Amino acid sequence: GILRIIETDPLSDIRSEIRGVTTRAAADYLPVGSGFGTFQQVYEMNETPETMNSSYVNHAHNDWLELLAEVGVIGLLPLLAFFGWLGRKLFRAFRPGHPETYPLALGLIFLGLHATIDLLIWFTPLMFTAGFVLAAMTTFTEQSSFEQDQARS
Repeated sequence: GILRIIETDPLSDIRSEIRGVTTRAAADYLPVGSGFGTFQQVYEMNETPETMNSSYVNHAHNDWLELLAEVGVIGLLPLLAFFGWLGRKLFRAFRPGHPETYPLALGLIFLGLHATIDLLIWFTPLMFTAGFVLAAMTTFTEQSSFEQDQARS
């Protein structure tokens, strides 16, 4: 896992090559993307002899970049709206009076950050867990806010 990534020379890490090819592919298909489920084919079309290796690449190992390549900027608009909503919920989670939401909010932030270096979105159990954590954080935040409002009345 993480030790393998830390011990690997970043200059020889295949993920940086994959990101470069994926970035070129995403730029080729802006603003609408290549379509859901087309990453493998589009990646192969954008590989150069210098970036070809013995590994089969079926995902970008950067979920956000892979989504950009597949759905483009236009396809990311609903996701950006969700991130706006999530940002407001995270902001509320870190306000005083919500200590039970801190670890939940941090867990979501770390999952989002981890998605930039490895696969997460495509792994159903992790997405289920993220959804559960988000629901719990939102519920606790709303409940705490309601209780604070009731105490003031």
